[in-house]
Amino acid sequence: MNKKKSSTLVMSILVTGIIFSGCSSPAKKEEADQKKIEKSQEEVAEAQRDLQTAKQEADATVQQVNADDKITKENEAWVAFRAESIAKIHNNEVRITELRDKMKSSGKTMDKMYAKKIDKLEERNNELRKEIEQYQEKPSNWESFKAEWNHDMDELGNAFKDLVTDNKK
Repeated sequence: MNKKKSSTLVMSILVTGIIFSGCSSPAKKEEADQKKIEKSQEEVAEAQRDLQTAKQEADATVQQVNADDKITKENEAWVAFRAESIAKIHNNEVRITELRDKMKSSGKTMDKMYAKKIDKLEERNNELRKEIEQYQEKPSNWESFKAEWNHDMDELGNAFKDLVTDNKK
C-alpha cells in the first residue's frame, strides 16, 4: 500500500504544482498585457512614420519625373519647331534663287526696284536664319520667341507673294 500512497502523493503534488504554476497574479498579467500594447503602439507609430516618409519620397519622385517629362516635351517641341523653321528658310532661299534666275532669263530688263526687293527678302531670310540658329532655348521665353518668329516668317511669306503679284502686273 505504500506504493499506492506514494503514487497518490506524487500525483497530488504534481496537480498542486500545475495549479499554482498556471495561476499568475492579475497584476502581473495586466502589466504584461500593457507592455504588449505599448510595443504594438510603438510599432504602429513607426510604421506610420515609414509610410509618411515613403509617401514624401514617392511625391518627390513623381515631381521629378513630371519635371523631366516637361523638359523632354519642351525639348521635343523646340527640335521640331527648329527643323520646320530651317525647312521654311531653305524654301525661301530656293524661291529667291528662282526669282533671280527668272529675272535674268526673262530677257526683259527688270527694274532695279525689283532687284532691291529680292535683295531685301534675301537679307530678311538670312536674319531669320541667324535668329533661329543663335537662339538659346529657355523655357520661360520659348513660346514668345516662337510666336514672334512665326509672325516674322509670315510677313516674309507675304512679301514674297506681294513681289510675285507686283511682277505680274
